[in-house]
Amino acid sequence: MKTIISMVVLISFIVAACSPNTQPAQVAIPQATSSAPVSTPKTTSVPSSGDASWANVVEAAKKEGKLVVYSYYMIGDTGIGMKQGFKRATGLDLELITSTGAVMIERIKAERRGGFQVASVMDGSPALFVQAKMEGLTQAAGPLPELQDKQAWRQDPIMDKEGHILASSFIFFSPWVNTKLVKPGDEPKSWRDMLQTKWKGTISGTDPDVAPLVIYAYYNLVKKYGILDDAYFRELGKSMALRITTRMDAESVARGEAAISFINSPSAIGPFLQAGAPVKAIDMEEGVIGRLSTSITALSKAPHPNAALVFINWWFSKEGQNIFHKTYGTESLRKDVPDFTPLPGQLTPKRVLFGISAEDDEEMAKMQREKVVKKLLLGN
Repeated sequence: MKTIISMVVLISFIVAACSPNTQPAQVAIPQATSSAPVSTPKTTSVPSSGDASWANVVEAAKKEGKLVVYSYYMIGDTGIGMKQGFKRATGLDLELITSTGAVMIERIKAERRGGFQVASVMDGSPALFVQAKMEGLTQAAGPLPELQDKQAWRQDPIMDKEGHILASSFIFFSPWVNTKLVKPGDEPKSWRDMLQTKWKGTISGTDPDVAPLVIYAYYNLVKKYGILDDAYFRELGKSMALRITTRMDAESVARGEAAISFINSPSAIGPFLQAGAPVKAIDMEEGVIGRLSTSITALSKAPHPNAALVFINWWFSKEGQNIFHKTYGTESLRKDVPDFTPLPGQLTPKRVLFGISAEDDEEMAKMQREKVVKKLLLGN
C-alpha cells in the first residue's frame, strides 16, 4: 500500500464548493476561512488541544454527556472498539445506530418532520454526504485540532470547501473474484472482459439505489474518462445480480454465490479476507477507481453538538484512527497509523482513475436520485 499512498500524494485532489448550511447553536470555535483548514491563514486563530476555545467545547460536551452516531461502518468489533476507545479517552458515552446510508438520510428527515433529531454525527460515503449537505442535513465541523498538523496527514481529509465532508482513508474500487471459481490467468483483464459470455450470470454488484459503487464506476469509466459507454452498462445488467448492500455483494463472491463482484473494496470485503475467504482483487488495464473514503460529517440541528465535535476530532486522532482502521481493515490517511489492509487484498494497480471531487460527488448524488445507472442496468 505504500505504492498506493505515493500515487495518492502525487495526484491533486480538486475540491469544489457546495452550498453552505446554517449551523445550530454550540460553543463557538474559530471557523476555517479556506477549503483546507490545515493551511488556515496566520490571522485566523486555529484551535489546538490546549486552546481555550477548544477546552470550552470539551467542557460543554461533558455536560451533554453522550452522543448518538448513525453509522454504516462501525459494526461488530469496529463499533465495540470505537465505543470503548471514545469512552476511555473522553468519558463520553457513544451510542451507535447502524444502517445503510440511504436509510439513515430518510430517518433524519423523518425525525425532523416530527420535531426531534436523535443523531449528531453520521458516517458513510462522500457521495452520501454531498446529498445530505444539499438537503441541509450537515454542517461544518470547524478547524478541529487533530486536522491542523499538515505533517500528520498524507492527504488533506477535508473534501469540500466548507468542511462538511471529512474523509479518513484512500481506497480502491476494483473487481474481486472468487479464486475457486475463477482460475489464475482466467480473470478479466479489462472492464470490457466482464461482458464475455463465460461470465454471464456470474457477476454480483450493489444496487445503486442503496450504495453508489456502481455509480462510481459509471461516472469514472463513462462520464469522466470516456472508456466505456451507456451500452456497456445495459449489457452488464443482463449478467449482474444486484445485492442490497456492499457487504452482501462482498459476501456473495466470498461464499462462491458469484464468481465476480463488479466493483468492491477492501473495506467491504476485508472481514471475509481476514476469515480466509478465497477472494482477491484484480487489476484492470484501463485502470481501477481510487478515491477518498470512510467519511464522517457533523449533522446540523444536532442534539449534542459539542459532543459531536469532540467525537469527530477523536475519530481523526491517532488512537481513533488506529482502532477504526485496524478493526475495519483499511488504511488511514494519517502517517502515524499503520496500513491494516489485509495482505491478500493489497493491489498495486498499473493505473488509477482518480480525481473524484466534491463537485463530482454532487453529480453522482443527482444520478443516484434520478436512477440513471439503475435504469441502464435494468435495460431502460
